Amino acid sequence: MKVLIIGCGDTGRRIANRCLASGDSVVATTRSSNRREQLAAAGIEAQLLDLDNGPDDTTLPSADIVYMLVPPGGQRLP
Repeated sequence: MKVLIIGCGDTGRRIANRCLASGDSVVATTRSSNRREQLAAAGIEAQLLDLDNGPDDTTLPSADIVYMLVPPGGQRLP
């Protein structure tokens, strides 16, 4: 099964790890280059995407399951 996680922070990473352990493939988005590198090192295909900066040219892959884990626009956690 292919899983897409939009906003792969701490909670998304936990979901991703469970999916990988079940044999699923995981694609995730993050707005942080550092997080992208961490996700890639863990075997997660990662794309940069910052939804607070408006639409961009990012094309998200199709997936069987999509987790949307981003807060409403403009809200950043400390």
